[in-house]
Amino acid sequence: MIARQIFASECSLAEGPLWDCRTNRLYWVDILKGSIHSIDPVDMSHRVHRSKDFVSCIVPKDGGGFIISAGTSLYAWDGDSGEVLISSISEPPNNRFNDGKCDGSGRLWIGTMDIAEKSPSGNLYRFDRDRKFVKVASGFTVSNGIDWSPDDATMYHVDSPSGCVYSYDFEPSTGVLSNRQIFVKIPPEKGFPDGITVDSEGNLYVAHWGGSGVSVWNSEGKNIGFIEIPALNVSSCSFGGPDLEDLYITTAKNYDNRERADTNGGGIFSIRTGAKGFRANSFDW
Repeated sequence: MIARQIFASECSLAEGPLWDCRTNRLYWVDILKGSIHSIDPVDMSHRVHRSKDFVSCIVPKDGGGFIISAGTSLYAWDGDSGEVLISSISEPPNNRFNDGKCDGSGRLWIGTMDIAEKSPSGNLYRFDRDRKFVKVASGFTVSNGIDWSPDDATMYHVDSPSGCVYSYDFEPSTGVLSNRQIFVKIPPEKGFPDGITVDSEGNLYVAHWGGSGVSVWNSEGKNIGFIEIPALNVSSCSFGGPDLEDLYITTAKNYDNRERADTNGGGIFSIRTGAKGFRANSFDW
């Protein structure tokens, strides 16, 4: 299967695709340019909002609007202006937030990373409904994609440079993680795992940074497919569309390997795989 480009954006590092069922728009962020984008896939109307810092993820918020991460801060954002939720967390000076997602109970899970991508100084946090910020795991160089199995019994989490997609036993009522294992390890010649999403059958989709595609794995960790993307750096993927059957894929400019032409890098791609995703969970405001 080969995905098609639906929007030739000028993003340097498009990430975190989010289908907003409230507006039927696809949102994503451009981390390096500090901007939030959205399009209507029907008429391709495009909106962009610019920030003064790295914007690494966007999730829906109960009651309207979104939660966004910028640098080491979290904001409630209504589409025009933002309210500070956490001004800054205690992290090494070269760390910033990276990927994040909400669980089915309305808690935000978000990781940090070393901007230089060299030190295992990144952490994984849980932002609870009572506004408590809890560190739940450490030792990641680039904490990345997060998602859950359909029954909420398993949480998946990526540390990109190690090539590992981890699985944890997940307790939905408390948000407690246990029994971390390597669920999938991507060999370096296939790129590095980045953003992830899970479909309604429990299959896991893994974006391959430097690998020009999205691999598909069943719940037993067996590779069952690969979606080709005509761009080198594939950053993340998520289901959307009115029926949640369109897989949207973000990519980045090929700024780390200029020897290879990559004219599609930074564009947004889509494909219908025959699978169906889930409505994005909202932060419980």
